[in-house]
Formats: sequence, C-alpha cells, structure tokens
Amino acid sequence: MTLYATPDHARETPPCIILIGGPTCSGKTTLARAIATALPTGACSIITLDSYYRDLEHVPFEARATHNFDHPDSIDWELVTKHAEILARGEPVDAPEYDFASHGRRARAVTVVPAPIIMIEGLLALHDRNLRVLADLRIFMHVDDATCLARRILRDTEERGRTEASIAAQYAATVRPMAERFILPTRVYADLDLNGAVQLGTLVDYVMEWLPQPPER
Repeated sequence: MTLYATPDHARETPPCIILIGGPTCSGKTTLARAIATALPTGACSIITLDSYYRDLEHVPFEARATHNFDHPDSIDWELVTKHAEILARGEPVDAPEYDFASHGRRARAVTVVPAPIIMIEGLLALHDRNLRVLADLRIFMHVDDATCLARRILRDTEERGRTEASIAAQYAATVRPMAERFILPTRVYADLDLNGAVQLGTLVDYVMEWLPQPPER
C-alpha cells in the first residue's frame, strides 16, 4: 500500500489525524511507532500526550512525585489542540519535552514537522472533545489489567528509574482508578477497538487498511 508517498500528494491532501488512546502500557506508543515505520519516509509525525503534562516546576518535588498524572487536568489540552491545528495547516510546532525524573518540562523543545499522517497518542487521547473533532480516525487500545501493570513495572524500572513498590503503589492509588473513571469510558468514541496483546504486525496491517490512499493523478 502506498500512502502519500510524494511531497505533491502531501500538499494537495489535508492530513489524516489519528488519535490512539487507552490504558497505561496497552501498546499505544508501540503501535504508533510501528505504523510510522510501515509508512513511507516523511509520511507520518507523532505527538505524544506525555509531552504535554502541565509543568510542575513551581511545585515542591515531594508533591510532584505524588501528583495524579492520570487525571485529565494534568494535560495542557489547549496547547495540544493548538499544535494539532497548526500541524494540520502544514506548519511545524515546537512540542514540549517532559522530564519524568523531575516531573517538569525541559528547557528545550522538540520540533514536530507536518506530515500527511499525524498521530497523537496517549492515555487520554480520546478524552477531549476539541481534539476528537479534529481526528479522522480514533483508535482505542486495551489489554487486561494484569498485563498493564506488568508492562508498566518493566517500563518504569528500566526507563524511569523507579522501584517496583512505588510503581505498584501508584498503580493502585491513581492509575487504575483514573483509568476506570476517565480512560475506559472513552472507548465509546473509538472507530477501532484494538487488543494490545495481539501480534503487532497484525494490528499494523489492520490499521493500514483504514488509512487514506493518495489522490488519483
């Protein structure tokens, strides 16, 4: 399948905006990266909602460490939506970069360039109505609760320097309750409801069938 393989096609056709939401460690980031890899070079840009956590540098570190990052109020929705709209117009944006060790935004930004396919992935990607109405395809990823926790422990111990005990405690205190309250209900907005335990290649092939073809010459 060839999707928007040339710059001419990219200029002529409005971008396809894809939202990928779902519980922690259900496979959202992995799927987004795999789809981007399957597409032609330059055909896809990815925004992660994790980059748009509100800056907590003004909050004492002890309070930052216990902040509820799974609540919708933790996301700067206005900035996310603004950046999505700018990318849709064919202009680049400087996305913030979040430091999970200090729970604050880094001084440097990450430039995200416009592309024919724009993917926005994160826990609450399907939560905000203003973002949903911009999307052409909404995907919800899910796996069973035990798998979510096991994957999160593995990720956060290896990538974020946390202890297994602290991860399990946070999962029980906020991650799972917030998923039940705010994330799982967004499943009703999904065009595609995907099981994150299914083989990655199978999921990618399925999503690719939903992506637009380049315009006829």
